[in-house]
Amino acid sequence: MNSPRGPQEKAVDEAPTFIANGGEMAERIRARDWSQTPLGPIAGWPQPLRSIVQVCLESVSPIAIYWGRELIVLYNDVWGTLIGDKHPSALGQPARVVFAEIWDTVGPMFDKVITTGEACCARNQLLRMNRDGWPKESYFTFSLNPIRDGDGNVCGVFNIAAETTARVRAERALYESEERFRVLVEAMAQAVWEADAAGEAIEDSGTWRAFTGQTAAELLGLGWVNAVHPEDRVEAKKNWQRAVREGRSLDTEFRLRSASGGWRWTNTRAAPLRNPDGSIRKWVGMNIDIGERKAVEERQRLLLAELDHRVKNTLALVQSIAAQTLHSAETLEHFSEAFEGRIAALARGHDLLTRSQWQTASLHEVVALTLGAYGTEQVRLAGPNIALSPDAAISIHLAFHELTTNAAKYGALAVDGGFLELQWALVGEPQAAVCIDWSEHGGPPVKEPVVRGFGMELIEQSFALEFDAEVVLDFQSGGVRCHLELPLSSRIYPL
Repeated sequence: MNSPRGPQEKAVDEAPTFIANGGEMAERIRARDWSQTPLGPIAGWPQPLRSIVQVCLESVSPIAIYWGRELIVLYNDVWGTLIGDKHPSALGQPARVVFAEIWDTVGPMFDKVITTGEACCARNQLLRMNRDGWPKESYFTFSLNPIRDGDGNVCGVFNIAAETTARVRAERALYESEERFRVLVEAMAQAVWEADAAGEAIEDSGTWRAFTGQTAAELLGLGWVNAVHPEDRVEAKKNWQRAVREGRSLDTEFRLRSASGGWRWTNTRAAPLRNPDGSIRKWVGMNIDIGERKAVEERQRLLLAELDHRVKNTLALVQSIAAQTLHSAETLEHFSEAFEGRIAALARGHDLLTRSQWQTASLHEVVALTLGAYGTEQVRLAGPNIALSPDAAISIHLAFHELTTNAAKYGALAVDGGFLELQWALVGEPQAAVCIDWSEHGGPPVKEPVVRGFGMELIEQSFALEFDAEVVLDFQSGGVRCHLELPLSSRIYPL
């Protein structure tokens, strides 16, 4: 006679043993109440679903299952890492809801599998999927395979996926690098030629003709001079004849006509080959394209001009800060403190930009630079990645410096329990601007100052003029509010 089973034995029998293993997702599937979903209680799941879930959870490959007409999503731990902040809320949701932003791309693929029973796959498919709160350019290789019931009907989709974003970008970078190298080599093609002892060109290896477009007959003698830029011909011919006359090597630069009709800088080098008695037997010369080097020299000239411009702008900004600080300072001590603080803030902004070689800075970096001394209890931040040009970064940093200084002296950061929120977001359809909202809470009551100092002038007037921005600075009793709406441009844009 069989003995009755106790409560613990009954619980074991009723436990979903087909998901006994599988890490985090197995735990989540076991813990979820499925009775309110199209799948129903786990105890009633059909055998095909049980079997495929077990395969999914125990696999080391990223696998998801889409079950039934609603394509309810189940997946393993590895697949969960591919979907960013969609995990873990994606579990038990319809695929159309989970991947709403890319459904136009993947929806037809699911439809094909469900309606025809034919598997489909994609290699390095671009999917601009919302991950970590922002649509990101991501690439995936994946397959969608039919899951069939005992009668052979398609009852779900089995998905194996792998993210290939890094590989695609690496291959793209490699391809672009190879293309740049190919173009550079072609642009710097060498031309090798020979001349007799008297300096008359006698032949080339074919590269001169390919480089300049001259025929063999046009090259002979001093005919090569006709391929030299008119402004450089006299000097090029004189340097060559002097080298021949003095029997010394030639090293000169001039512009040379290319076969396409343009002009490129070339470095011409030639050396005499001598007979045993020291007399010159012939000359061997080579032309090397130095267009890139000349371009670099031009860029250096422009960089020096830009540096000169930047230094003058910085000096002008320092002069403006000094004048406006002096205008609003009540005492010499107040002027000294405010001026030194603003110059130090300007220096920190320059340090930040120097680390990026004065290319760009992110809004996150600017905020961290200004508010990094305060903890998360006093400063609450939220916003997407925004790139700033150097001048935009400096202006926004100085504005934040003024707001922070005011908050630390008189506002929310001056008292225990006070805090400020700094949030920014992209607005418009299509996205047209960045909205930045600064709000202080829990600080002492504030009043709008009678005299508008440097900080208020910077925020209210300079921002409106410099960025065509909408600016609202509000001194509410509960704390300072500042709203900035900055149009997107080449100076301010999302990453």
